[in-house]
Amino acid sequence: MKSDNELKAYAIDDDFKFYIVQVVISPNKDGAVYWLRDVAGYTNVEMAKFKIWEFPLDDNVYIKDYGEITARELMKEIEEYPAVVFSKVKDKDYYENWLSDYERGEMDIWDKSDFVKTKEDLISFINELRIDLKNNEEKWENITLEAYFESLEAWMTDTNLISDKPSWKDFANILLSGRFYE
Repeated sequence: MKSDNELKAYAIDDDFKFYIVQVVISPNKDGAVYWLRDVAGYTNVEMAKFKIWEFPLDDNVYIKDYGEITARELMKEIEEYPAVVFSKVKDKDYYENWLSDYERGEMDIWDKSDFVKTKEDLISFINELRIDLKNNEEKWENITLEAYFESLEAWMTDTNLISDKPSWKDFANILLSGRFYE
């Protein structure tokens, strides 16, 4: 297995079959292309049509439902290479991967707070909290607004998990604390 320093990211553009750009982490370009061929079922003729370029490992990209991250940061979550770290359908202005849509929908409210990275993520998370209260009221310790605010205040007073410069994720955790903290 190559070390992280020996791995590169390759953008492989399919503008003829699936209309998608996939960013593959691999030790070399040929390994990325042939691996994608085998995984996605491309033919050798189709492979010749790929547009391929080295993708900067440290460029921020926006992952739907997650926020900004780099390919290098995502590499920490991958055990085996080659692997797709994210992909982008041609008509979309964002990338997607295992952190997007489907798997996020399978997470509980506790896990979802970990993925709040932007203002938009926080707005989405607040909506998730509201839905969680509606569907799981019995799991909430504080269902009145007064009890909820008291819980927020108590948790923020007692916790050492929030810095003096809170992040969007910190705001999500503050709001989540009102669900359980007494």
